[in-house]
Amino acid sequence: MPNPLAMPFAQHIAHLLNKRDDDGLVRINPWRLFLRLEQTLLRGRGGGYVLKLVGLRTMGLNPDRMSDREDGVARWFDAVMERPLEIHSSRDRHKAHDLLEALVRRSPEFGPARLERRPSDSAAAAQGPAQGLYARLAQFEKRAPDPAVGRRGAALRREQGPLMLIIGDAAAPTPETLSVWSALSLIPSVMRPLEGDEALAFSYLMIQLIETADERWNSIRRLGLSPPEWIEDLSINRARDVGILMSAAGPRPDQDALAAAWRRVPVPGFDDLDAFFASDIGRAMCAPVGGGPRFEPLDEAPEPRAPIADKQATKEEMLDAIELFRARGRIDPFDLDLLAAVAEGANLTALWRRPNIRARFDNKAAFVAHTDKVSQALIREVREIEAERALSAEGEVREVT
Repeated sequence: MPNPLAMPFAQHIAHLLNKRDDDGLVRINPWRLFLRLEQTLLRGRGGGYVLKLVGLRTMGLNPDRMSDREDGVARWFDAVMERPLEIHSSRDRHKAHDLLEALVRRSPEFGPARLERRPSDSAAAAQGPAQGLYARLAQFEKRAPDPAVGRRGAALRREQGPLMLIIGDAAAPTPETLSVWSALSLIPSVMRPLEGDEALAFSYLMIQLIETADERWNSIRRLGLSPPEWIEDLSINRARDVGILMSAAGPRPDQDALAAAWRRVPVPGFDDLDAFFASDIGRAMCAPVGGGPRFEPLDEAPEPRAPIADKQATKEEMLDAIELFRARGRIDPFDLDLLAAVAEGANLTALWRRPNIRARFDNKAAFVAHTDKVSQALIREVREIEAERALSAEGEVREVT
């Protein structure tokens, strides 16, 4: 499950890459872009990015201390934005390559541009405005990780040749394991703006790319572990399987609950629960005394709550609660907007047609299930507010009497 804040952060990047100057063209250099993104991560969404996207507390850092925020953001940027992406087995390139191609094609100075696999001896020097871009690309290719880091990329380069960035008659090899930031660092100095479907497609590409780059960091963060300490050793699949086990055991489970969960959803690669406890990840997830788990899903494990009342919340109650949560920052902004639309009577089929919603969910059924889940959570919160107000009123009456 992608981090809910990966999408708005990706949309923010897409917006910055489409911001026009007075002459209608887009001009932004990599250093200015980095500074803007750094400030967004440090301060954006009322601190939401640094807490829930970066996951400052899982690293043992203090969000109230700016030096800790900067440290956490730097670690996330290094592990997510600058981490080389590998090519999937079904493709001949990855999303960072798609981003590079999309950016270069927007230059009004270069002419037609594309990425294509060709023999290495087909490289040709660039002339004119593209020379600077090719010079930077050559530096990336020189210091890129060995192609063997990505087995698919190494095989493709051997069989079909390197992935060439072709502009006119010029061609130069592109690293097989390009990172998001490497692609952004090769941004042309001048670009034409995007509109309509083009802008929507670029935003969607950016969303897919950030969610993919953040997947491993996010899967570790959701376990309550420090991503910098585990990102080299814990795979996405292993983190997912451990998360499934701990979620099946319930919030703060005892050893019996964990054993029952293991019988339903054991973690592949371990003979039994004892072998899991003896592993590095098992020791990290469980307290040293009694084997009791320390896991608590950061996004999904609420404090114990009273049972949901059969009575449904009214529109006014839900809207009041939504505004209260918006002020407190207790629910993800996307879910707040979704809940507000539902409270106002929006049709789910109509909501499903929105591009930002379709980009977030695999299918309509997943969207409907998520909407039901957050709606029920809101109803619980409404009932808690009612109970708090009742207790407060009762206390005031006792003081008066």
